[in-house]
Amino acid sequence: MANDNTNLHSAKGVKDDEFYTTFETIVEELRHYTKHFKGKTILCNCDDPIESNFCKYFLLNFKRLKLRRLICTSYKDSKVAKISFNLFTQGRIENLGYVLDVTGDDTELIDSFQNHGVLIDGAVKALCGDGDFRSEECVKYLEQADIIVTNPPFSLFKELVALLMKYEKKFLLIGNQNALTYKEIFPLIQKNLAWTGYRFGDMKFRVPADSEPRATRFWIDSEGQKWRSLGNAMWLTNLDIDRRHQILKLTKRYSPEEYPRYDDYDAINVTRVDSIPIDYPGIMGVPITIINKYNSDQFELIGEANHGSDNEFDLFKPTLNGKQLFKRILIRHKQPMTQINKKFKILDLFCGAGGFSYGIEKNPHFSTVIALDNDPNVRDTFRNNMPNCNVVIGDITSSVVKSDIIENSIGLGVNMIIGGPPCQGYSNKGKKLGLADPRNFLFREYLSLVKAIQPEVFIIENVKTILSASNGWFKDEIVNAIESLGYKVEYGVLNAM
Repeated sequence: MANDNTNLHSAKGVKDDEFYTTFETIVEELRHYTKHFKGKTILCNCDDPIESNFCKYFLLNFKRLKLRRLICTSYKDSKVAKISFNLFTQGRIENLGYVLDVTGDDTELIDSFQNHGVLIDGAVKALCGDGDFRSEECVKYLEQADIIVTNPPFSLFKELVALLMKYEKKFLLIGNQNALTYKEIFPLIQKNLAWTGYRFGDMKFRVPADSEPRATRFWIDSEGQKWRSLGNAMWLTNLDIDRRHQILKLTKRYSPEEYPRYDDYDAINVTRVDSIPIDYPGIMGVPITIINKYNSDQFELIGEANHGSDNEFDLFKPTLNGKQLFKRILIRHKQPMTQINKKFKILDLFCGAGGFSYGIEKNPHFSTVIALDNDPNVRDTFRNNMPNCNVVIGDITSSVVKSDIIENSIGLGVNMIIGGPPCQGYSNKGKKLGLADPRNFLFREYLSLVKAIQPEVFIIENVKTILSASNGWFKDEIVNAIESLGYKVEYGVLNAM
């Protein structure tokens, strides 16, 4: 491609456009992507090989991540570089970009950096051009890479993403949340071709020495380094991560008083993401932060509401009673709860002879479709009481059994889990071995199935002394584990009469 640097020069001249990522921010995010890096070539194509913390991270972890190759390229005008000239093969040449290109064979370079934190002489080479990531020279490096990981100038974010999509590259980028509504970015989210990473919100960055002071979110440290923090920073990626498959837990129901319709469009206004009504079947305008919770299996992404004319996805100007609101993302439930929750389909764990299921099925809205126990003697009794249920006999700690339960539960549409993990270790009649009784930890197997199946609701039944066993350790452990899965927890003692 032609090397046209007009936009890059403009970006470099724009105030507050360059933000340099901290090492801690990179470590925090990239720990979630370790499995993607093995055997891959990583390109950091907006990164000074000397100063970039992306380059530092991948050099320090080159062996642990089992990288095949690391390439870091920088534009000529890096403002934070403090270059030691002997690092260059031919000394520093003005107006040229530079590159660090490392493979697994470069053991001396890798060991020097991992053991002493310094690059060996001659490690950095001058490019033939100025290092613009769109230049023919840098695109050749791009073509050789598997994953691009970088923090580009925010004004060039959409251009970099477009380039990566053109060459069908995997990526992990830092950007501004406003980019999510760009006409170049929004369709990628809508078509499930890109999604946000884990950190979404506050991040702190080093900024160039000539950055103008600001009244807020700006400071200078004891060494004179200038810093900025942004409340609307984000990671954008197309590397698969667990969080994008999580179902957003919702509890509120629609009422016309709480969810008014827009003046000029048939959609309701929702003020907070956690206030999305579970039962509304139509289009809803929600805050832009929904994209960080967006699951394409749960919601359909319709468009956006901003000025009504920004692009083909900007459908209308969001106003209520003549008052214009901040931009909204338009979504719709793929299956509103009014459709999917006419009946709860239950997985019964530690089912025994079926007392729990037998009782709950007295309510016609509940039906047990699959059950699990490790005692083969309970099968016939359970089936006699719940003849339409698939009863599985097996050990819940077995990965094979759990895989079978998960597959069948999802296939049967399970949206509720019940069960009582063994209570002998907690019971007043038992030996009260507490932490020494392995049965007392089987709640973890129960919750591992909750995590995999993600039911709308689940019930754990046990004896009341579980609340006080081991000075409340088990109760606290269970509550904390459930909350970490995104569920709201309520517990107490019921009269079973």
